[in-house]
Amino acid sequence: AAKDCAAKFAHSLQEQSAREHFYRSVLDSLPQRLFWKDRDSVFRGCNLSGARALNLSSSSEIAGKTDYDFYHDRKEADYLRTIDEQVMDSGQASFHTEVSSRERTTWLDVSKVPLRDMDGEIYGLLVNYEDVSALKKSEMALHKFRRAVEQSPSSIFIADTAGNIEYANPSFFNTYGCERHEVLGMNMDRLRPGLVSPEGYSGMLRAASSGENWSGELAKHSSDGEICWQACSFSPIFDESGNIIHFLSIENDITERKRMEEALAENEARLREITSTVGEGIYVVDTDNLVSFVNPAAAKLFGCSEQEVLGQDACNLCGCFLQNDQHGEDVEPGCLLDGIQQTCNVVYSDNEYFIRGDGIQFPVSAIATPILRDGSYAGAVVAFHDITEQKFTQRLLNDTLRELRAVLDNAQIGVAYLREGKFFWINKHMEQMFGYVVGDLIGEPMETIYAIGENGSDGEGSKGFDFLADGGVYETERLMRRCTGKTFWCHQRGVAIDPDNPGKGSIWIMLDIDRLKTTESNLKTLNETLAQRVEEETQKTLERERLFIQQGRNAAMGEMIGNIAHQWRQPLSTLGLVVQNIQADFQEKSLSASVLEEYVETATRAIQRMSCTIDDFRDFFRPNRAKERFSIYQSIYGTLQLLDAMLKNNGIAIRLTGDQGLKALGHPNEFSQVALNFLVNAKDALVDRKVPQGRIDIELAGYDGWGVVTIRDNAGGIQDEELEKIFDPYFTTKQNGTGIGLHMNKTIIETHMNGR
Repeated sequence: AAKDCAAKFAHSLQEQSAREHFYRSVLDSLPQRLFWKDRDSVFRGCNLSGARALNLSSSSEIAGKTDYDFYHDRKEADYLRTIDEQVMDSGQASFHTEVSSRERTTWLDVSKVPLRDMDGEIYGLLVNYEDVSALKKSEMALHKFRRAVEQSPSSIFIADTAGNIEYANPSFFNTYGCERHEVLGMNMDRLRPGLVSPEGYSGMLRAASSGENWSGELAKHSSDGEICWQACSFSPIFDESGNIIHFLSIENDITERKRMEEALAENEARLREITSTVGEGIYVVDTDNLVSFVNPAAAKLFGCSEQEVLGQDACNLCGCFLQNDQHGEDVEPGCLLDGIQQTCNVVYSDNEYFIRGDGIQFPVSAIATPILRDGSYAGAVVAFHDITEQKFTQRLLNDTLRELRAVLDNAQIGVAYLREGKFFWINKHMEQMFGYVVGDLIGEPMETIYAIGENGSDGEGSKGFDFLADGGVYETERLMRRCTGKTFWCHQRGVAIDPDNPGKGSIWIMLDIDRLKTTESNLKTLNETLAQRVEEETQKTLERERLFIQQGRNAAMGEMIGNIAHQWRQPLSTLGLVVQNIQADFQEKSLSASVLEEYVETATRAIQRMSCTIDDFRDFFRPNRAKERFSIYQSIYGTLQLLDAMLKNNGIAIRLTGDQGLKALGHPNEFSQVALNFLVNAKDALVDRKVPQGRIDIELAGYDGWGVVTIRDNAGGIQDEELEKIFDPYFTTKQNGTGIGLHMNKTIIETHMNGR
């Protein structure tokens, strides 16, 4: 019996061991991590998956350990211990509690079930947990993505392959001004913008349906009817097998950007239009001095197309010939753009030479303005214009002035230019007349050459300038003093360049008449003894007549110099105004090529007018050695040209009529001098008698082989008692007259031209 009992006990132990092994095999085969604890939350065992999860070599190693052995963070262990106590105290199982581990960055799905004995008493816990970290991270990423989509300013919707909208974010509803229930389930075809053609919309769908991404810009009407622009991306969504299951649309509102682009394009077009119409060349360079913009005028000046200029190194265009800075001071030669890069200041230069496409240099006036971004150099704008014509005009003006100076220096009369009563310039004959060397009189007052006492005094000099200030012509004969102190008689004539602007000075003509005065004295003596010396003085009389003619010519030359001053007053004022306008326009940056060309033409006309005056003056006094047939009309017309300014200045009208083909045999210049004397006498009579609307009529006619010239004025004629004396030498009715003009006329007409 004892053996049977032992055998049964052994068999029972074998069966129990087999069951335990079976249960252990089942537990170890489960993928779930299983642990069991006693009533004190002490581990009593675990399956193989649980041991591996805790990096244990066998399940038995866990026995006797607690959560504090596996969690270094005591708070996490306390939390797990609290859950154990809640389950064992309540007897209620806890399923799928999410437990995170800050140490391992893991998430566990924990379930705990109370273990009961045969009497129903709780003696422990069965713990099951799974590592759901990957799932949790996916959920968090998905949640983050959803929040990003929900909070995105872009309008996003997802539609199925039939085009029905399944999802739309809040921005979509705001953009289209509709509610969620109105959009979800709606076909996206209803969203087709009214400003896009059906063909363009179909092209978008075809691209996405074929698996391609489509992007573009769409114009749509917003809920308030305004046009809004969207930058749209329309893409397919694929499943794991590569099949299209949805469509994704992302739209960004670019209305403001489009408006800015349109405004920028409009401004650029306006700027290009402006720069295309200005005559000045304009180009823009970047920090590497490469041309990024050029207007048509600049391209034309460079002799290239705009495309040929763009991208070029500007130093190859400007030639790097900077000679003067904006203050006109000498600087080291360098590139205009180098100067602006170094200073970041505006640089002006009137001494630049740019290079055309054919390699030829041309002078320019240029202004370079830096482009600054955040205070740093970012490029420059260069505006320039061709000053070739200006340089030529300046040279022409200088040549004309040199020619005029040569003419005046060789004239046999003294000529002086005074400012504020002091000599500013005198010709050579003036220096020789008074015995001074070059420069001695410059800066000295007029009183320096007056003979003090007798006929000359300080008061007389100031009276002359006062007379000029009133717009008159001052003319007198007075005693002058040479540098040696010796006095001599001088015929003096002065005229203001501009009576309204005394600062422009005055022109004075000086003629040495000392010999003439001596001759006058001798003639008076001769007249007293004329009856006894007629025969012996005949030859001397002829010599005197020649002297009269020469003196008349000298007096006429003095008259003509005064006329030149009148003739030059307007051209000089014009030239001064042109220079001032060029300077003002240049400073105001409004000096365009067309305006400069107009200024150049005005200055050229003024210079040509001055040059013609010199030519007329030179031709008038050129001697003619042989008689010739000449046009009476042309001779008188040329004289009128010389007197034109003087006549107009005194308000005198002139009319020349009759036979323009009338010819005469003689010396044209002598005949012109005859006409000049008659016309000046008529002018003086009209001025002295203050005749309103003065008029001089000249009539040409042919009669029996004679050429008849009739000169009339409306000054009232000549007194009967004076009529018989007007051709006598030294007879004059003028206050400062010489009395030789009409006598010379009679001699020239009767003796030289066989007329009467």
